[in-house]
Amino acid sequence: MKKPLAATLAITTALLALGRGPAHAVSTILQPDGVTSNLSPVRGIVSRVNNLINQSGLSQSYTSGVTPWNEVSNINGLLIPFFRGVNRRFIIYLASLGEQPQRLTFNLLNSGNRKIQSLALWNVHTNDGINRFELFADNDNDFNNGGTTLLGTFSAPLRELRIPTQSADIFSFTATRARYVHLNILSNYSGGGPVAINEIAFELVPFEFGPLPGIIGILTAFGINYYRRKNSYQLAIREQKLRQSGI
Repeated sequence: MKKPLAATLAITTALLALGRGPAHAVSTILQPDGVTSNLSPVRGIVSRVNNLINQSGLSQSYTSGVTPWNEVSNINGLLIPFFRGVNRRFIIYLASLGEQPQRLTFNLLNSGNRKIQSLALWNVHTNDGINRFELFADNDNDFNNGGTTLLGTFSAPLRELRIPTQSADIFSFTATRARYVHLNILSNYSGGGPVAINEIAFELVPFEFGPLPGIIGILTAFGINYYRRKNSYQLAIREQKLRQSGI
């Protein structure tokens, strides 16, 4: 094979491998970098908003951006009812349905501007647990400037109460880039009063290389065309020499 074509094909192969990414590239569990809320904590109960994302309420830890997403099914939330004493494993907020919006905002700035496509919610399966909620993607943390994208409106199932551990409920949506995600609480299971939440994480989509297929096609076409033209030229030279030699 001629060197120019060989070089072109080598470059194409390398780009193709890069475009596909590592053979093991899979979605991973993403821990938000931070969380804020406009809801007020219930009096007398430890209610730290960071407990929603710090893995303190989970049966086992994960490494953000590394642990495969399918491992989320093996991680349970640790439900210790708050009435048994001070509990730091989940967070309790006032969420009177008359006070809108009831919003949690998750900071995803360190995700590398990659797409997310699912929410894992380790809910609290009492009357205080989240029932209906909305998710919005945002890039500037301004919910009111019209720049948000609705990811979906969801309903979380109520499971058997007082179970010590519960797996996460998964809510999927179209893969979307987001620097912030707003979670608007619409209701809890009882229809009013405080809202209890355990932990939240997101599914991070692997890196994408959109332009590479076009580049690969151009380079491949260039290499093939170059090879054909060079062969035609060499064939013409060979025929001319044969004619000159009288053969």
